[in-house]
Amino acid sequence: MKIEWTKLDSEQANREGWNVYNAIGSDNGDWQVQRNDDQNMLSDDGEAWLIIANGNKPHHKKALAFMKANNKTEYNLILNQD
Repeated sequence: MKIEWTKLDSEQANREGWNVYNAIGSDNGDWQVQRNDDQNMLSDDGEAWLIIANGNKPHHKKALAFMKANNKTEYNLILNQD
């Protein structure tokens, strides 16, 4: 099953100061959960990771599922934060 990150998902994430971004060519994978730097609501990407790792809203769960399907390395990092 292919999971798509939709415009609605993006809008909901942006309200919390983060989003799923396509970082094509990055050494850390093409798809990444990052803070929205323009909003400056979160201190760093780790804070965005905590939101989705601990969140219970549908877009939190969908972001995790999307990352599991598209960037397993980052997915594992998100789940295993200290």
